[in-house]
Amino acid sequence: MKETVTIPAQFNGPPGSGNGGYSAGAFADFIGGPTEVTLRNPPPLDHPMEVVRRENGIVVQDGETLIGEARSAIFELDVPDCPEPEAVRAAEIRFDEFKKDDFHQCFVCGAGRAVGDGLRLRTGPINDSEVVAGEWVPHRSFVGSDGFIPKRILWSALDCPGVWSIIRDTGVIMYLGRLTASVDEDLTADTTCTVIGWPMGREGRKAFAGTAIYDSDGRVRGRAKSVWIDIGKQA
Repeated sequence: MKETVTIPAQFNGPPGSGNGGYSAGAFADFIGGPTEVTLRNPPPLDHPMEVVRRENGIVVQDGETLIGEARSAIFELDVPDCPEPEAVRAAEIRFDEFKKDDFHQCFVCGAGRAVGDGLRLRTGPINDSEVVAGEWVPHRSFVGSDGFIPKRILWSALDCPGVWSIIRDTGVIMYLGRLTASVDEDLTADTTCTVIGWPMGREGRKAFAGTAIYDSDGRVRGRAKSVWIDIGKQA
C-alpha cells in the first residue's frame, strides 16, 4: 500500500505552496529523531504526495516531480543565550518595519493570519546584534491527540526566523532549500516561548542560518540549521 503525505492549505508559505518548515516537519515525521530534509520543489497544497522509503530515508514525489528527501541526521548546534523579554518585545516592534508583503499570509510569519490559524511570529533584530527574536505562545488549536504541540509545528517555528536573520529589511526573497532539526522536548499549548534566528554565513546564492526555541525557563526545546536559496527577487 502506498504511503502519502498531504500539506493542508492552512500551512502555506509562499502563495500556493506549503510552508517549508511545516512541509519539512511533515516529511521528518516518517523518520523520527534529528532529521535532515531537503526540499527540491515547492510542496503542493491539499494534494497527496507519494512517500517512497529508501535504505537511508524517504523521498517525496508528486507524480514524476521530486518534492523532497528526508534522512536521519547526526545533529549538533551551539545556540546563543536566550534574549531577555524586554529585548524580545523591542525586536518584535522592529520586525513590524520589515518589507514583507509577499509573506503576509505565511503560516509562520504572516501578519494576515488570525490567532490560532497561523503562528504569527514576529522575529526582529535584538539591539545591534545579528540575532533576531520574537515571542511565541503555541495556540491550543494546534494541540495533537497526545496533548502536545505536533513536532511539525515546532519545525514550522524553526523555519522563518532563520531567513529573517539573513534578509532583515532588505526585501530580498529566499526559499528554504534544506532544514535539519532536532526537537529536544515536547511543548504544550500556552507555553510562553522565545524563538530566535541567526545568520551562519553565505556561499554564492546559498545562505545559512540557525534557529532555536526556548521555553520561559530558558531551556532549549528545539533547534535547527537551514540553507536558504536567493531566487534573485525582491518584495
